[in-house]
Amino acid sequence: MTTTAPRPGSRPDDPPADVPAAGPSDPRATLRLGHPRELLALVPYLLGFPPRESAVLVSLRPPGRRLGVVVRTDLADLVGPDGALLADSLAGHLRADGAAEVVVVLHAGEGDPRDPDRGLRVARGSRAGRAADVLRRAVADLAPMTVWSVDEGRYVGLDCRDPGCCPVGGHPLADLSGGELAGRLVGARGGVAGSREELGLVRPAAPGPRRSAAAARSRWLDALLRADGPDAVLRWRRRSLDAWRTAAGASQDPLGPRPSAAVLGRLEAALLDPVVRDAVVLTLVDPDDAGLPEAVLRTGVAGPGLPGLPGGPGPGEDRWPEEDGDRSPGAEGGRVGDGADRGSEPDATDVSDRVRAALDLVVDPVRGREPCEDVTAAGRTLLEQVVAHGRRDQQAPALTVLALLAWWDGDAVRASVLVERALDQDPGHRLAELLDRALGAGLPPGWVRRRC
Repeated sequence: MTTTAPRPGSRPDDPPADVPAAGPSDPRATLRLGHPRELLALVPYLLGFPPRESAVLVSLRPPGRRLGVVVRTDLADLVGPDGALLADSLAGHLRADGAAEVVVVLHAGEGDPRDPDRGLRVARGSRAGRAADVLRRAVADLAPMTVWSVDEGRYVGLDCRDPGCCPVGGHPLADLSGGELAGRLVGARGGVAGSREELGLVRPAAPGPRRSAAAARSRWLDALLRADGPDAVLRWRRRSLDAWRTAAGASQDPLGPRPSAAVLGRLEAALLDPVVRDAVVLTLVDPDDAGLPEAVLRTGVAGPGLPGLPGGPGPGEDRWPEEDGDRSPGAEGGRVGDGADRGSEPDATDVSDRVRAALDLVVDPVRGREPCEDVTAAGRTLLEQVVAHGRRDQQAPALTVLALLAWWDGDAVRASVLVERALDQDPGHRLAELLDRALGAGLPPGWVRRRC
């Protein structure tokens, strides 16, 4: 599995190399390196976890060795039968990023892979050596490549045969603390998880609140099942969206009250309805168009497709065809709301255009913009609380929206982990499948693509 973490905010108007970059208050400040080995201490912060049995490739872009795209892959895949194809794919990401120099950090779990009896050449059969050879062939016509090996808290230049420069066993990794650069990454991403699997981990709430949330979830799903006709479904969806907006608004106030377990259970049920889920996504993506989520509830024109993502709707397509899992109980029987306020019914084509324009803010390299931090942070907090109070292994809707927010924010590694969990719990979840394809293709959000 390959995960790609877009660089932390390179901008077209970056200051020249002799001007200090912004401090931790700017999470998208450009990071520049004095020497490639500085990366060895930064890799866990860039990925969000300490890699194991991995190859990490980092693009350094001109001017001034700006930190570019970071790509991690499992070492076993790289030295396997399809390793050359994988390496070519990784080189493609680096080429698209404009890499002028490539740094490879190998975590092979074999100590110092060099053999003192062979003049510190790489030992025969070394996985680190095999991986380096595959990568060298892939990037030979792209940029110079430097390879480092990191294991057991020590590092060594894989091609260094000078015992004075790289002694047998290497140097202590602690000597490369990362200093200010690591501190800025901690400030931007919140530290390092113990492993990749711990990224985005949401610990369950206490049993009592979870039981209360489960009871509320069951009652709210029963209310949908008992809904008699499209108008009743619309009322259920409106109340669900109102519950989300109220709870998300409260979450923006760090001193405000937390939503009750009953509210979280109701939200868990509401997110199972793809129309409500899409309306929730729109509150996070385009908070300026406050009427769009309501229009989506009335017309149902939104869907689990994101234009611009691999497999998403193409031009002229409003949405993905509904699948069995996309229908909500009680939603059959025509457009929702046909029997009420017919004169004020929103135009489906107009709503579809507004939805597409809103989603362009996420995926389009021309119109794409960075997330509104106070809105997405509140939504992230609320979704994590829903997961914590919800049924175990049945949180694909909330996990997928969390993954979308992480990807939009440029944290592709966390997004990949969340998407994998969502697909483990619901293999046919359409939005999770689309995000998985985008991440697998190394596609960054629109605002990052514009700055590449």
